[in-house]
Amino acid sequence: MKPALSTILSEIVTERARQDELHPWDKLEIGVTNYSKQFHATEANELKRLNDKQESDGYAYIDTLILEEYHETFAETDPVKQETEAIQLAALAIKFVEWSRAKRGAKC
Repeated sequence: MKPALSTILSEIVTERARQDELHPWDKLEIGVTNYSKQFHATEANELKRLNDKQESDGYAYIDTLILEEYHETFAETDPVKQETEAIQLAALAIKFVEWSRAKRGAKC
């Protein structure tokens, strides 16, 4: 594992611990609304077309890639597939941090 990735993953673990302190997850009913599945599916399809076009032109815009994965996550109805999409979303968020730090010359 690259040192930068290891640092980012450590930061994520720290942030999750902070969130656990802020929110009583064990006392909350956590769920996902179903009324927005079609909205998310439509947005995911639009962003997929946009991202495919951008990539064919030699570009990758992390913001629209993240949005595509976000919408795919919440458009999915199968829980296992939804988890897979959420992992893909998290991976792109990590890629964004790697890119941002490299761009500004930050050391991890």
